[in-house]
Amino acid sequence: MEENTRNYIELIDELRREYKIKEEDFCDGICNPRSYRRMLSGERVITHDRIFQFCEKLKISPSDFYYTATQRDRFELQKIYEMYRMMYTHDYSHVSETLSKVDKKKLISKQNVKFLEFCIVKAQHVHKAKSDQDVMEELKLIADYPKCLEKKTFDFIDINVLMMMAEIQIKFEEYETLNKLVEILHQRSSIITRTDTSQLFPTIFSNVSLFLCRLNRHQDAIDLASEGIKFSIDFNNLSSLAHLHYVKSHSLLQLGFRKDAEIEAARCIACAVAKENLTEMNVFFKELEFDHKINPLDLLKRHQDVINKKDTD
Repeated sequence: MEENTRNYIELIDELRREYKIKEEDFCDGICNPRSYRRMLSGERVITHDRIFQFCEKLKISPSDFYYTATQRDRFELQKIYEMYRMMYTHDYSHVSETLSKVDKKKLISKQNVKFLEFCIVKAQHVHKAKSDQDVMEELKLIADYPKCLEKKTFDFIDINVLMMMAEIQIKFEEYETLNKLVEILHQRSSIITRTDTSQLFPTIFSNVSLFLCRLNRHQDAIDLASEGIKFSIDFNNLSSLAHLHYVKSHSLLQLGFRKDAEIEAARCIACAVAKENLTEMNVFFKELEFDHKINPLDLLKRHQDVINKKDTD
């Protein structure tokens, strides 16, 4: 884990104040008070040797200190995940409230700091608090763009930043980032997944395949949606399956493959029904009925044998 070491000194100083140790006494034998304050301001980096020395002054073990710091980091991370999920389910009513509860000073992982910065920019963009150009510049800083495109592997935050950049660039008929993103998502080995982020990737596959569909890049949309379906099944995540099957259905229909499109439509409505999400069911029911000019439940009956065979393969 790449560390945001400034937040270690923040915790150390918080403990110093809690134990009511004067700054001069705390620094005695370790560093001068001026150097200590420079570490607090971020002008100097605290080393792990210094952390061990300060832990001795605090009469706590370094392992207990690092455990406390990590637990605080994880606690703040859960708030960031909560905010992220709100935004991607279009529930913006409590985003600002959740953001106000996140204490950036308690984040140790630099990746978690990047994740927070991304969510802040995403919220600003949704609420039109900043122009597309300003948002793009902030996203480039977070991702270290375009240097980041030279990387061999990309994590959840990298891909989210690139997806948001691609979404904005599409408005101006620029597709470089979108094309790179499609390339990354097709190469499973280039995606860094963790237990806590693997469950969020299907939404990314769904969104990017939808971008392609709207651009009339229907074969690309089909290919990426298929990859997203495989990813979802491999990680036992059904959250975006209905969306992915819908993209395949719509694009297949546009390319003239009516029977295959009907089968994907039937899978879409089956997934939506399985989730028991009434809103999602209604949305897909209307979309599929408009596309195919038939009750989607009739499509489900028509292609039930094909779907059952696929499920048992």
